[in-house]
Amino acid sequence: MATQVSTVPALVKFFEGKNEVRIFLRDSDKSLINQFLTNGTESIPKVIILDKDFNVKNSWGPRPKYGKELLMKYKADPEVYTKDHFYNDLQIYYAKNKGKDAVQEILELL
Repeated sequence: MATQVSTVPALVKFFEGKNEVRIFLRDSDKSLINQFLTNGTESIPKVIILDKDFNVKNSWGPRPKYGKELLMKYKADPEVYTKDHFYNDLQIYYAKNKGKDAVQEILELL
């Protein structure tokens, strides 16, 4: 789903210059993405937070808490809250929020 990727520019802009930011394409290194699956799937984006010795400190993704709530609403009753409703509501949320929730959630993990 392409809408989660809309959080990446906000994350890069916020952390650039403060911390090193590297972007890996999901399909470029399966050994990396397979360490950070979301419910067994290769969901993106995933933010991996490393300490100064490059040990994994935490990870985040693929979507902020509100996006997860929308997904759970869709999964709970896809006949009433359809895939189209889910995608539409998620896209509106991302457009209005502009990555603020994602940045805040990641800051809480640091």
